[in-house]
Amino acid sequence: MRALAVRVMAGMAVMVTAVLTVLLTLLVPVAAVAQISFERTYGDTLWEEGASVAQTADGGYIISGYTDSFGAGGGDVYLIRTDMWGDTVWTRTYGGADDEYGHSVEERPDGGFMIAGDTRSFGAGGSDVYLIRTNAMGDTIATRTYGGTENDLARSLRRTAGGGYVIAGFTASFGAGATDVYLIKTGVGGDTIWTRTYGGEPSDGAYVVKQTPDGGYFLAGNTYSYGAGGSDVYLIKTDDLGDTMWTRTYGGTSNESAYSAARTADGGYILAGYTTSYGAGQGDVYLIKTDDVGDTAWTRTYGGAEWDGGSSVKQTDDGGYIIAGVTASFGAGGYDLWLLKTDDVGDTVWTRTYGEGYDDEGLSVQQTADGGYVVAGYTGGGLDQIYADLYLVKTDADGLVGVNHAPDLFDQPDTTVAEEEYLTFTLEAIDPELDTIWFSSPLLPAGATLDSAGGVFEWTPDDQQAGVYVVTFIATDVGEPALADTEETQITVTEVGVSGDEDGLPVRAQYLAQNRPNPFGSSTAISYSVRERQPVSLRIYDIRGALVRELLGGTVGAGVHRVSWDGRDGRGREVGSGVYFCHLVARDWAETRRMVLLR
Repeated sequence: MRALAVRVMAGMAVMVTAVLTVLLTLLVPVAAVAQISFERTYGDTLWEEGASVAQTADGGYIISGYTDSFGAGGGDVYLIRTDMWGDTVWTRTYGGADDEYGHSVEERPDGGFMIAGDTRSFGAGGSDVYLIRTNAMGDTIATRTYGGTENDLARSLRRTAGGGYVIAGFTASFGAGATDVYLIKTGVGGDTIWTRTYGGEPSDGAYVVKQTPDGGYFLAGNTYSYGAGGSDVYLIKTDDLGDTMWTRTYGGTSNESAYSAARTADGGYILAGYTTSYGAGQGDVYLIKTDDVGDTAWTRTYGGAEWDGGSSVKQTDDGGYIIAGVTASFGAGGYDLWLLKTDDVGDTVWTRTYGEGYDDEGLSVQQTADGGYVVAGYTGGGLDQIYADLYLVKTDADGLVGVNHAPDLFDQPDTTVAEEEYLTFTLEAIDPELDTIWFSSPLLPAGATLDSAGGVFEWTPDDQQAGVYVVTFIATDVGEPALADTEETQITVTEVGVSGDEDGLPVRAQYLAQNRPNPFGSSTAISYSVRERQPVSLRIYDIRGALVRELLGGTVGAGVHRVSWDGRDGRGREVGSGVYFCHLVARDWAETRRMVLLR
């Protein structure tokens, strides 16, 4: 078991604490949550789709896209905030009487969101780039439009190192040709700092932009102006002012496009889209790996005899890649959402399809904090192509949904108690499928009890039970098949009067109890005990390790204490559903508990 507390042997003084381990647990939350999987749909009777998905600080998700069913008129920007299980926290629409679309969303450092897309209701004419800033509840704080009298479209938004934003897409109002790549640099509030266009006389456009470590930017999309023929993949590298440093094209005599790109760990680039020049069928997923100056390292195609394409790519923690898109070659029929996992040289590790016929497509993918993946897109379509729902798929690390996973039994820190002193703590576990969990132990100390449903352990050692006890706890779900997780806890029982504090009083147990209730909805109680009067800090952190609120910071007396947390941050604002960490520090000793907030 990972030791988060002090191990004390009978008759010995307090030993070194594992504070560093506690801090690493807070700052590296990948293992803090068991892998959750689900499929969710959102919408009504018309067309909805999700174009961009990101995991939020509390472990939930934010999805931007399009809705025909809700809003002010035509189609509107659609923003959905969910918890970690995909249940809706709130939804918002933005737009006017005409059509709007939200292509890209990012969480802001203040907990709000920034959305980039298109609007035909506002701006200078035709379609204009549409930038929306919201607070944490999705309420509009400010909007901006950018463009001219023709059609100008945003496809990608990224926050820059200086706190502003960079937006990439297409422009028909400016540039050298029918449409050109359009790059806009803004300040924190969305005011334009500069704009650039790239391309030739035919049509060119960008679907992705990101900042590079040198302060410049790379853009990826397609070009009809340059390359081998038809439409080619287009990669542009600029300096911090948007001036071109180099460009590259990739493709054959037919058509290719990149809809997604990312900078890789080795400083190069990975691009994903489709190709009709290469591959096995009508169109194939096209994956291109380059070095740091855009020269091709390798290319791969994936697909069958029908149409297949890639919409989104990310490098994964193992150095490989995850690609989301669409396939007509495989799956249940029609077009299915397609998820492909590759190794670091593009060789297929596994592929998965999702959907039940008609049309399903994945437009955005992210690796999640638990090591799985989340994909946003749409499902439905049908032969008449008039209805679809926004589709959110959360998978485990193998791309599987609906497979039973073992619960995660949280570490119960080692603790010390004196003879004839009451000791209690509550075991806590989380199940990815939310199955009921039963707690057990193969061998409890004499006189100890464990509530199998609630996980409450209780024990008052008698005057003959001094010593060290290693107790095994088991959490078992009721899934099919039933799966379990096991942890060991060391309980040290000291003799009364043999070891004491500086006043000669019996040693008291020092612990941080599991909050109750857990999970909780509006407030929860947190109990802790310290052996002597000393400075104590009790803080709440989110899943990223960021401080949410300090509940206590000062000197407290020896004994048991209780505080409550009302689910608000240090500014008094309600925080969202998710996993949080309660961290207690008392001099050179520390413990951490995981808590689940469900609004």
